[in-house]
Amino acid sequence: MKISAIIAAKHEAPTIRQVAEQTSKYVSECIVVTPPDDFETQAALYGVDCKVMTEGKPGKGKAIVAGARAARYEVLLFIDADLSHNPHDIPRLTLPITNGDCDHVVASRMLGGSSELFDTVPNFIKLIGSHVITTAINKKFASKLTDSQNGFRAIKRELFLDFKLHESHSTIEQEMTARTLASGHRMIEVPSHEFARIYGKSKIKIISDGFRHVVLLLKLLTWRRQKLYSSEEIAALQKRYTEVWYDKA
Repeated sequence: MKISAIIAAKHEAPTIRQVAEQTSKYVSECIVVTPPDDFETQAALYGVDCKVMTEGKPGKGKAIVAGARAARYEVLLFIDADLSHNPHDIPRLTLPITNGDCDHVVASRMLGGSSELFDTVPNFIKLIGSHVITTAINKKFASKLTDSQNGFRAIKRELFLDFKLHESHSTIEQEMTARTLASGHRMIEVPSHEFARIYGKSKIKIISDGFRHVVLLLKLLTWRRQKLYSSEEIAALQKRYTEVWYDKA
């Protein structure tokens, strides 16, 4: 299976070039999606081996859906544009899918650690919110995830497009997670460290985005769960690929 990387970038000119260059080493194509008027981010990618496209509708969710539709290959890899995610973890993140063992893999900050979630009060609030949402999702869908919110993840392109995701903002990761679990597909995590943002500020707003996450959580808790694989099968996959990560770390 070949991999298409999708990077949603809004006002990330200082970091996007490095992210795109490093990501391109591990994928078959790299697509960066920016707002039409973000000329600085677009200019920063001059000469980089990636496709730059624009999305006029606001929100991270709209950007990555547009990138996914434009992608040519079977596996989608999503990574943030601010250097908080480690591109060197891409092979470990995509391996369970390219091996044919999984449908959706999330890079877990709870397993790999985070240099960002504990550095400020707002980030600590985001951490608590993430734990609450992940616990509710686990309870609803009988899963054992530690991080349902991280944007660093890989998923089969066909599955992603079949979901017809509606969320426009960072809530799309929560929706993607819940859709995968509700439809009974195989989803696991691999450890990955999250680094602190080195430029600018996070675009996540505690109050407005927090409200969106709560509204979505209440909605997804009404979804029915299909059971295509047993909990034992998923646990065995999780154990296998966690051991692979630590063996190669």
